[in-house]
Amino acid sequence: MPSMMAIVSRKVFEGAARAAAVGDVLPNDGYRSTHRALEPLTAGGSMYLVTVRPPRDGSGHRLWLVSVLREPRLAADGWHAAANQVPIKDITELRGAMRFASGNGLPEDTSRLGMSLQTPRVLSDADVALLEGVLGADASAGSGAGASSAIDTNDDVAAMLAAVAEHPGPSAAYTQAVCALERLPRDARVAEALLEIVEAPRYTAQSMKPMWRSLFEQLVESQADPRSVARLIAVDLARTFGATNMSRWMAEQIGEAVSALLERYPSAPRVLPPDALAARAAAAVRPEREPQTEDHLLAAVAETLDDDGPRLVYADAAAERGDAARAELIHLQVERARRGEQAPSDAEEKLLRKHAKRWLEPIASVLIKDSWEFERGFVDHVQIYPRKGKVAEVVGHPLWSTVRSVRLSEAGDPGPIITHPVMRNLQVVHMWTYPRGLAALLDSDAPLRELRGLYLPKVARDEALYGAFVGCKRLPQLELLEISGARPEQARELFGGGWARPGLQMVLDPPFYDFKGWWRELAAYARSGARAPQIIFTSRDGSEIELDEQGGALCTVDPEQAGDGIHSIALACGLYEDNPQPPPLDLSPFGRVVLRIPPGVMKDKPPAWVKYKTNGAVVEGLKKHCAAAGAELEVREGSWSLRAGRDEW
Repeated sequence: MPSMMAIVSRKVFEGAARAAAVGDVLPNDGYRSTHRALEPLTAGGSMYLVTVRPPRDGSGHRLWLVSVLREPRLAADGWHAAANQVPIKDITELRGAMRFASGNGLPEDTSRLGMSLQTPRVLSDADVALLEGVLGADASAGSGAGASSAIDTNDDVAAMLAAVAEHPGPSAAYTQAVCALERLPRDARVAEALLEIVEAPRYTAQSMKPMWRSLFEQLVESQADPRSVARLIAVDLARTFGATNMSRWMAEQIGEAVSALLERYPSAPRVLPPDALAARAAAAVRPEREPQTEDHLLAAVAETLDDDGPRLVYADAAAERGDAARAELIHLQVERARRGEQAPSDAEEKLLRKHAKRWLEPIASVLIKDSWEFERGFVDHVQIYPRKGKVAEVVGHPLWSTVRSVRLSEAGDPGPIITHPVMRNLQVVHMWTYPRGLAALLDSDAPLRELRGLYLPKVARDEALYGAFVGCKRLPQLELLEISGARPEQARELFGGGWARPGLQMVLDPPFYDFKGWWRELAAYARSGARAPQIIFTSRDGSEIELDEQGGALCTVDPEQAGDGIHSIALACGLYEDNPQPPPLDLSPFGRVVLRIPPGVMKDKPPAWVKYKTNGAVVEGLKKHCAAAGAELEVREGSWSLRAGRDEW
């Protein structure tokens, strides 16, 4: 029986439970949607409803699990089930562990959570086990007869063990998955899984001590087994942890666990049986694993960039090789990230001023000095200035592997650097006025998600480059394309061709004098019925227009330039023109226009040349103007952010 995750929009959630907080129980008994993606629930299963909460106090967006509907049934107005009985849980830390049935997980950037969950998604068994583990006793209390949350069946035990054994995500979620096993009754499979973790640990950093404490407590209490004694005594900590402080701590934990088990089972065997000893002896003569060099440790960090575990292992190794400053920076930045704080501390900045150039020495020859930014202890953003003769020296260096964002410069060719496989975590490229490196990107399958700051007039000067850009079929993971300087007559080439892809946002920032022409092109695009790419139209005077999936126009006004934004939209619609009969622009293709403005702006006075006394009067005039054109204008006041995502409206 497949279970699914579906999103509750911010507006709906706050309308129904504005004061709700983590720990509260919402007695929700339905989900008002008949979305076709929910059809797998007709076979049974549970619907896990989540919502994205906005940032507070400098932290990122949070993902809340707000209710669980057990075995919902489809009706004319949506899905219905027994009232939810589990409390709201913050599951943000699980986002790196969840993979869904499709294998595509949630984005690391929490601001994109709402967009990624707009379509309901089928959960894997491991995902369900993680969620039920977080819910704990609350889940079983509210499951009711026939629900799928009981933990005493073979399927449930197998799913929870799979969530540990196949865990691909960050160490924090791995800890939760191991701790969730505390709920299981005594089972030889669980004890075996726990012992395998001790014998071949996935994480060896000191930050994993909470997980180890839970594991040893389970081996001694809920999963006590006399056969565990010999297994624990035989653990080779020198092989798995090396000569580290963590190795000594683990020896103490194993010693205490063995003592507790022997007190409970005095006659428990202390030596492995002959067949097990023979297997270990055979393993001992095999070639030893390659030593964990700095490059190996860095590769582990890059492989699971969202996970703190490999970073803290790297910090331990750095401290042991005498680089205490690097270890301190990693710990400081990891702890700050966990607290959700954005601004670096004075201690971090002091360490970076003193040591960053030394840490980046192998690639520093192509970096703008002090352009680097470190996140959770590793370089995350740089500005590249590929000086003559230096590119070949730095291409493919392991230090590039943690870089997620680069800003290019006006000279040189950064293409070989930014398209090399070692930059597998590169997500954002900020172009320069001249499109250096663009040709290489267009001819690659780089894992880029955002291409920003592309100035189209410079691209159009090179006919071959412009043709390759308009018709690009590569960059398969691209989600956002930001273009400035484009002319209205180039719109149809941009809206079609290689960029007509589902899931792509095209953000256009044309010159102000072309605002009317671009509005006409947007109307033509809406009239065409095309839905890919998704078009977001911005202007430097503070307005933004986005076409929704039904061809409506969503207009957002920048809080810092609200007045100018309102007037640019009104001007484009012909509101200020004398006797606009017929209206200068055909708004009917939009059908619906939503204007989002900051609170308090309606009372402000417009520029002196405008005949209206207040911005509110301008908006009222714009409503009438849209109505005459057959388009409904809806005005919403609130603290909107540009490109906020579907869950915001």
